[in-house]
Amino acid sequence: MTTEPILRQKAINFRVLCDGDYLGVLRSIRAHRWLYRVLASYAGMAESMASVPAVKAGGFRVKIDAPVARELMRVVAGAVAPSGAPESRSSGKPYYELRNVFSGGVEKLRAEGIADFPSHVWDCMVVDLTASHRKKDPDLNGLPRYIRQASGGVDGLRAARAGIRVMRSCGRNYAEMREYPDGRKEIILDWDRLLGPVTFVLEGEVKDGEKTFSRKPDTGAAWIFHKLTSGEWKWATPTLNERDGKFFINVPYVRPFDKAETDPSQVLEVSFMPRPGEELRDEGRMLSDGEVEKTFFIHCRKAGVGSRVYRIPVDDAVMALDRVQALHQKRELERDCCRRERKASKKKALRRKVEALTRKRSNIERTTNHRWARDAVNAAIKWGCGTIRVYGPPKGKVDAFGNGGLLGHSWNWCQFKNYVEDKAAERGIVVESRPEPDASLVKELIAEAIPAATR
Repeated sequence: MTTEPILRQKAINFRVLCDGDYLGVLRSIRAHRWLYRVLASYAGMAESMASVPAVKAGGFRVKIDAPVARELMRVVAGAVAPSGAPESRSSGKPYYELRNVFSGGVEKLRAEGIADFPSHVWDCMVVDLTASHRKKDPDLNGLPRYIRQASGGVDGLRAARAGIRVMRSCGRNYAEMREYPDGRKEIILDWDRLLGPVTFVLEGEVKDGEKTFSRKPDTGAAWIFHKLTSGEWKWATPTLNERDGKFFINVPYVRPFDKAETDPSQVLEVSFMPRPGEELRDEGRMLSDGEVEKTFFIHCRKAGVGSRVYRIPVDDAVMALDRVQALHQKRELERDCCRRERKASKKKALRRKVEALTRKRSNIERTTNHRWARDAVNAAIKWGCGTIRVYGPPKGKVDAFGNGGLLGHSWNWCQFKNYVEDKAAERGIVVESRPEPDASLVKELIAEAIPAATR
């Protein structure tokens, strides 16, 4: 008997080269961000003016009178039903009262010869504005952003990194992906009438005058691109973005996964500790063959079977963090010397180096958490466990007593837990959360299961 595959929505960020008017694409993206920022400002202003005080659980709260906010947007923006359509048509769409603001902005951009956005860009912009403005953010106590903005809890919406969504439907496809026999991979987007269709190269060569630039993605990105172009996986509306003069295309897609044959009553317990029975960091002991003994921090134990324990070593991540921390301290000392000597010419270069180290550290956390989460889920599949019980995770930052983090380094353990939940859901496995103090008994059972000579 075959089971239906589990469909999961994923996304990938392709780094691409522009095979066309580079400066024109750059201007178009930044013009789109300006227009998005204007719409967000109108929406934030109207909703702040339509806020009313309320009392909840004895505290002060703010509520938004939605009809009043929409009427304010209609009056301030001078919005009317487009193309003579009845007014009821715009009443069911969020922020549709700002259509005139978009049209006026496009006219200004067209007059200056900067950009000319068609109507499908407006449809995508409203979707993005609604999603970002009304999204519930856990960092904001689970409240929608527009309520916190109206109450003065956060600043206005930031559009500095907003991308251009290019619709794939609406009568024609404005986005297309192509893969040629010689290995060249292209993504063609059409969002600006002044630019026309623009080709972005994922793999291949791009000529810019006398210079030739080449691009080759990693194996995983090339494999996903092949799956999308061959039709095995379905992909949806891509988003074009730019950062530091480099172009990225984010492509959401649906990937099927085979459901693992597991028993929900079997539980895999995941706990965190340097070694069973040890609370402080152990630098590792020298073995007879000259190698340093591995340090295990994540322990996966099958409940009910004390001898089955899978340990995940963390030495590679700790050594990588040690190197990044040493380089970061060196760069900070160089920056302090520049401040004292007032060498402004070197400050910018050193700041970029420090930012590059920060991004490198984030990449180490992300890739390592992916690998550890995949190992934990594979252990559950191997042992037939349909439930993963995560104790913790520990605190991400190290306190004054050396607790939390990863063996003296701060670590994003919440990201690891999210990755475990995501990868487990792909295979039909349930993830449960337990407080870290509840893992005391589990740690004792793990210490008994692992021989003292191997701890």
